[in-house]
Amino acid sequence: MEVLFCEDSKFAVEIMENKKTCPDLKHIVLIDASEDAITELHASYPEMHIISLEDLEKSGKSNLEIPEKESVPKYGSMMCYLPCAHMYEIINEVSTLFHGCQLGFYSGSTDTLLSDIAELKPVALPLVPKLMNLIYSKVQKKIEQNRLKRYLLYLSLHQKGKILQKGVVSKTTIWDKLVFSKIQKSLGDSIQLLYTSSAPVAKEVMQFFRCSMGCLVFEAYGLSEVGAATMTLMSEHDSGFVGPPLPCNHIKLISVPDMSYFAENDEGEICIKGANVFSGYFNNEEATAKAIDADGWFHTGDIGKWLPNGVLKVIDRKKHIFKLSQGEYIIPDKSESAYLGSHIVSQVYVDGYSDQEFLVGVIVPNTKAFLSWAKEEGFSGDIETLCQNKELKKAVLSMLWKVGKERDLTSLYQVGNIYITTEPFSQENGLLSPTMKLKRGVARKKFEEIFQKLYEEGKLA
Repeated sequence: MEVLFCEDSKFAVEIMENKKTCPDLKHIVLIDASEDAITELHASYPEMHIISLEDLEKSGKSNLEIPEKESVPKYGSMMCYLPCAHMYEIINEVSTLFHGCQLGFYSGSTDTLLSDIAELKPVALPLVPKLMNLIYSKVQKKIEQNRLKRYLLYLSLHQKGKILQKGVVSKTTIWDKLVFSKIQKSLGDSIQLLYTSSAPVAKEVMQFFRCSMGCLVFEAYGLSEVGAATMTLMSEHDSGFVGPPLPCNHIKLISVPDMSYFAENDEGEICIKGANVFSGYFNNEEATAKAIDADGWFHTGDIGKWLPNGVLKVIDRKKHIFKLSQGEYIIPDKSESAYLGSHIVSQVYVDGYSDQEFLVGVIVPNTKAFLSWAKEEGFSGDIETLCQNKELKKAVLSMLWKVGKERDLTSLYQVGNIYITTEPFSQENGLLSPTMKLKRGVARKKFEEIFQKLYEEGKLA
């Protein structure tokens, strides 16, 4: 039993106290929860967010107010594959059901996700960087050894891009028939709407999806505490920004002098105020006071920039930053997002210390792609043996640097040494949150000794 619905909140508390008797239980849905019962449950979950159905409804409706009615699918289904606790997934489901469409859930294995999508034939597909990078890398892998196919793809992307700039979204061009129809069929050939949020996406990857899928593609920005806050418009076919504020909230930027971002330059920390902003962290007034100021503005910790056309671009993070010995701030998300563009990388964690001059990282390889790539590079052995091979590690570093340069990483943001492991980051080993985000504090403690050895080994790239 993974989900338990109960009306008696005291029974829910008893279940939580005896959770060992229900090892598979993941979710408890309280039909009528009392304050006392929630208080007891909160002892085990101190970071519980207070999100009401009204908050979700307003955020979900805002998503539907942006596209014109005729652009939104009136039938069909949306593919659900993200964690049910993820705010992005919750809002997607609310928006889909609000519009009268169906929800289709994947089989539970990421290994079969693409085949699940092809079988369901969804009309709407929410995207995350990992899935986008996977599809993009597969296409790149197929054409890298064939100069004609490579030229044809790049020509098609260029020509389709010019058509997009005229505001024409189509699946019937000659470039679709020659090249893109195969990609569209691999995802069910019924998609009318793509949207992405949760993390930045490389510009070339975003452009690939806009051109190849022949449908509307929206980029949004949001957080667990506010749901969706911005989304691109139908008329916007460029990448690199997340659109104007949604009708449900206001957004302002405040100066962050330590990072040289100033509001008078249209740069600063993104602050959000509106009906979709959460009430606070349950029973944690101190954390709530830090997040929401006296005027009701929620401080996101993200750094944004207003572009001349009035849209928001997320350019940096105030959270999760640190300094190397050179004294410059490092935002590890930039390096991680770039390296996920490699077809052999499944997961990556980048970190560094103020007394060291280079970054270190942990790489969890995509087993099948990693073994195939290693063989092409002249290495042999099982995956455990390969992960310990120093020469192969140097080859992986070389590939990561190449991928990083393609995505405009400076040398300061490139890792100097890495640890390759077959153990994925997961909720079971404590490295991922219920929303599948890396717990950096836990990860730093777990890999502290390994990082020390990497620094002792020195820079290999």
